[in-house]
Amino acid sequence: MKYPTKAELLELSKDERLQLLDDVWETLERERDSEPVPEWHKRIIDERLRELEENPEEGIPVEEVMAQVRMRR
Repeated sequence: MKYPTKAELLELSKDERLQLLDDVWETLERERDSEPVPEWHKRIIDERLRELEENPEEGIPVEEVMAQVRMRR
């Protein structure tokens, strides 16, 4: 299989590159469920959920997080 070079990718329009990303992501999504979630991921999620439940006032609302992300772009 021949992969496009960066130069070849830059010849594509932004919409074409985004479509390519969508197509690749879609192929990965189909295989996602076959991969087991590592135990250490589960432990981190459990720890963070516990911290949030113990200290709900310390969290940042998702709207604020998204606003910060948009400002960085």
